[in-house]
Amino acid sequence: MIAKIKVNPNYNLPLIAVIAGQPEMNSRYYLDGYLHVQGVTQAALDSALAGYDDSVDGLPSAEALTMLEQTESLPILARKMEEIIDHLENGAVISEQSKAWAQQRKLERSKL
Repeated sequence: MIAKIKVNPNYNLPLIAVIAGQPEMNSRYYLDGYLHVQGVTQAALDSALAGYDDSVDGLPSAEALTMLEQTESLPILARKMEEIIDHLENGAVISEQSKAWAQQRKLERSKL
């Protein structure tokens, strides 16, 4: 399965693919204004772009995160949560909603 989105070539395309759940460089390519990502759902790629558009440094918005929770498997969500927490710990500036979401998930992770 290959999902694709029309996206500005100046965006951080690898980060969008990673947020969608595809960290492998050879599983994505950009052609004729579209980012093609193999191995992710269209919903995940759409959410990744929406989150990228709505936040700093590609951190997903609260709405995108909610959609991801409803469409993605637990291992993919866990990896995405780790990335967001890493961004927070490295001082990224994000919306208050996204920050609260990430902090809540960090607390949940610490209880495991």
